[in-house]
Amino acid sequence: MTIRTGMKVTGVEALKTKAKVTVEPAKGGESEQIDADVVLVSVGRKPHTDSLDLKKAGLETDERGRIDINDDFSTMCPAFGRLAMW
Repeated sequence: MTIRTGMKVTGVEALKTKAKVTVEPAKGGESEQIDADVVLVSVGRKPHTDSLDLKKAGLETDERGRIDINDDFSTMCPAFGRLAMW
């Protein structure tokens, strides 16, 4: 599985067994085509974590309320492991 952030989907062509997705960097740049089995596009995410008492569970949040994770999407608390991105 590949997660691409900071990208803008500019086109999708559904084929029999895959999708051809055209993407470009959200901040501008060259577009590229990606072959994909499944495509998930998510925009406008806003965390609603204020009332969850995450510190009590051993999780930290940043200034925007997002749960702190490392490069492989694992939390800093082993009991929670990886967070689902969708």
